[in-house]
Amino acid sequence: MRTAIIAIALGLLLAGSLWASFTFSNRDQADPEPTAAPGPMFESEATGEPSLPVPDPVSGLDTARSQATDEPYVSPKESGFYDENWNIVDFWPGEWPDGFTVTGDYVVLMGREEPRPGSPAIIACPLPSNMNVNPWNDDRVATENWAFKSAQYRSRITMLEDAELVSDYSGPKKTLEVEVGDVLRHEAYYSEGYFLASFEDEEYELNESDLTEIASFEQSPDDDLWVRVTCHYGKGGEVWLLLSEVQRQRGIGPVSFDAFGEASDLDIGPNDITR
Repeated sequence: MRTAIIAIALGLLLAGSLWASFTFSNRDQADPEPTAAPGPMFESEATGEPSLPVPDPVSGLDTARSQATDEPYVSPKESGFYDENWNIVDFWPGEWPDGFTVTGDYVVLMGREEPRPGSPAIIACPLPSNMNVNPWNDDRVATENWAFKSAQYRSRITMLEDAELVSDYSGPKKTLEVEVGDVLRHEAYYSEGYFLASFEDEEYELNESDLTEIASFEQSPDDDLWVRVTCHYGKGGEVWLLLSEVQRQRGIGPVSFDAFGEASDLDIGPNDITR
């Protein structure tokens, strides 16, 4: 009996020693290194800072980033100037160029010394009633030193197929071979679908109809159309007017045409074509 009791006591003592040894052995082990959290989905390899995905050519300008600079799009009205993403040309585009007529009496428009979107329109410019401001009004253009400029956004055209494009609008005929993924710049629109394009420092006059099925066009903001006019009455002088601002003013009506390519001041006759 005494022998059995001693054996049980020795067994319990041995079991306690083994448990203590196991516990202290595990405490001596170092805690494992914490697992790093996964990085952002669009992390910049250069800076390690999160960056937004670049939108595709048709995703628009006012959401994520401008494709041109990979920066948030800022309109010329906000920045005060036209940056490298804009092209300034000495004409107004379109089959029938836009314009306006002065339909009210004693109309005074506010203009600028230069065609800069960020500068305030603070120069008063009285214009005579029935004046028709349009590039085709040759009499006014010649006698009053009118000038027309358009600021057009240099949107991107991304090729979806290999193609051979033909440049044949006004200059010598030439071809442009492009491949899937090539990106052209839409520099300026002319009329009837024709536009000025650039690719690898060369310029081409292409037609949009040749690209609609094989390319993706970046969405772009509206053109800014500027006209320099001579002010009447008062101090006279010349100012630049922004068409989109003028068309919202009282005493201003739609442009008028006599025929295709011809315009003159309003005669209030049955043959005037207003648009």
